[in-house]
Amino acid sequence: MGRFDLSPTEITEGSIPRALVVLAAPLFVQNMVRVAQQVIDLFWVGRYSSDAVAAIGLASPVVWFLLASTISATFVGTQVLVSQRVGAENHSGARSAAFTGILLTIVLAVGVGVLMFLNVETLLELVTSTRPDATGSAELTRLATRYLEVIALGIVFAGLSDVIEAAFLGWGESRAALYMNVFAVVVNVSLDPLFIFGAGPIPGMGIRGAALATVAGYAAGFLLGLAFVARGRAGGIFSWATARVDIDEFRELLDVGLPKAVQGAAGSSGGIVMVLIVFAVAGAPGLAAYTVGSRVGSLSFRSISALSNAAQSIVGQNLGAGNLDRATRTTWTGVKIGTALLATVGAVQWLLPGFITHLFVPEMEGRSFVLAVAYLQIVAVGYPAKGVLSLVKAGFNGARRTKATMVASLAQTWILQLPIAAVAGIALSLGVEAVFWARPLATTVMAACLGSYYVYTTNDGMYARAAERVETTPSD
Repeated sequence: MGRFDLSPTEITEGSIPRALVVLAAPLFVQNMVRVAQQVIDLFWVGRYSSDAVAAIGLASPVVWFLLASTISATFVGTQVLVSQRVGAENHSGARSAAFTGILLTIVLAVGVGVLMFLNVETLLELVTSTRPDATGSAELTRLATRYLEVIALGIVFAGLSDVIEAAFLGWGESRAALYMNVFAVVVNVSLDPLFIFGAGPIPGMGIRGAALATVAGYAAGFLLGLAFVARGRAGGIFSWATARVDIDEFRELLDVGLPKAVQGAAGSSGGIVMVLIVFAVAGAPGLAAYTVGSRVGSLSFRSISALSNAAQSIVGQNLGAGNLDRATRTTWTGVKIGTALLATVGAVQWLLPGFITHLFVPEMEGRSFVLAVAYLQIVAVGYPAKGVLSLVKAGFNGARRTKATMVASLAQTWILQLPIAAVAGIALSLGVEAVFWARPLATTVMAACLGSYYVYTTNDGMYARAAERVETTPSD
């Protein structure tokens, strides 16, 4: 095998740090490619208009809500079930989980996407109504509506692409996910200037063109994933023998994945409320700064999500194989790597906030630039805690304890972050910088709480119970 290949035996018996790094490396590259996509998207949209940048900031939490409610459940459910069954050498069960995930994704993505399309304008008007005196509110709503209408109808391609990735990750094959995402991003960034500004017979579509390029990228990644499936990559994650509607499979997948969807939907709806608070306190300049900061913050999110997804699969496969101690050591090894990684990223962000802001939006200046610099420095403080929190969640998710991570995420957003932001920014009028501090404070508190609970519940036999449950799954 090559240096960057990873066999099931290495996952359940080999070096844990090597398994984490080898499985996470393609995901990390994939996520950095996605960050580059966001930089390029924001670059072209910024050249179109500064209002369009703020409009994407207004739309971004709604996009995250779409992704969370249509993808999170099937992604996590598929990845965890496939990984545990592969670890138990139940390959037909793993293929059945992959098919069930694909089918459920289609139903959720089409339903939620159409519902969102029909209600986009109403939702955005509700957000901007919190500051009716803000200059350009009507224009922001108009631009964000155009963007979201296209994304809502194309979200099904993102869902299908991601659930195929989840099946590959559960099998221990992360390079397929890398190739799918690189292809998607290449298509997206190639079409951005063409669709935004137009060329030849193709008319310039502005912000709607940016959304259309994004959807085209989703579709391209999905088609490449289909090609991998057809060629039998990773031993064949799909077979017609397992392509059947099984109510018990739907229930099991949703039992694992639905708490993750609730977690994602609550987190993204919390993001909408956070945008509402930022917009109410600081108007369009604050929203533009928050947009840039969130896009930069996605660098840390995507880097740690690569490691946590790898840990999730490794924990699942080791539980399927009955290796309880290795599952625990995988989580804590991941915590050490993830904390060191995000501490480094946070230090760079703290030292070079102005450079990073202009890298994303070269023409940003004035109040928006000042607030963007402040936001980047403030959120960087919470990055090490984010490393702990993400990997501990992976330890729970790999054992199907997604309800625990759901409760933690709900508490982090709705009991800690949003009340702190609302009290500081609105009730006490401390300014938008005080609103920005809500995120690192909430992350740090929840990392300490969930980490302590992980120690307690693993000592109480959580992994032993999870391994017993895998053994009851019908096998080949």
